Amino acid sequence: MKFLADLFPYNSSERKIFFSIIFLGLALRIIYLWEFSNLPHFGFAIGPDVQEYHERALEILNGQIFPQTPEIHAPLYSFFLALCYKLNCSIPAVRIIQILINFAAYTAIVPLLRKKSGSFRLQMWYLFFAAAVPILFFHQGELVSETLIAPLTAAFFWLREIYREKHKIIWQIGAGTALAGMILTHGLMIFFAIGILAWE
Repeated sequence: MKFLADLFPYNSSERKIFFSIIFLGLALRIIYLWEFSNLPHFGFAIGPDVQEYHERALEILNGQIFPQTPEIHAPLYSFFLALCYKLNCSIPAVRIIQILINFAAYTAIVPLLRKKSGSFRLQMWYLFFAAAVPILFFHQGELVSETLIAPLTAAFFWLREIYREKHKIIWQIGAGTALAGMILTHGLMIFFAIGILAWE
């Protein structure tokens, strides 16, 4: 608990606002999943890209690590999906896992905002946006590669921040690995990587 208190050093009134937004985010996601579960395709991988990732994950499970035909998607998400299936996760369970991982990743950015800006208002507006904008958790529940971008991005910025504080190369390697993972998840992240390298 001390670790969380250090990450989120709020007074009692600020803590109420923080947890109210967290509760709102979780409640909206539960309502969304409940409504989505009433649709016939909730338990199936149907749609553009979705079906391709699903089929590729099944191929990986069957031992076909390298695709027989050229892939049009970056490969990492298919391996993530294959891992979920290997752990006996159903498609609805994968949707729930992705939504929770993404919300946790968005929340993990809040302490980094505190480090860069002491503005509690900025932190809470960011968290409210991440918690309440429906388009975010709609995409987080789909079987598409974008669902891995938020956790990998959070990992990248956290590892980069730890490296700046401790100056140990292992954290820099970790940040680079997270950045490489982002590129392997979605090809367009190469432009993000170029921007980061140019900034550095």
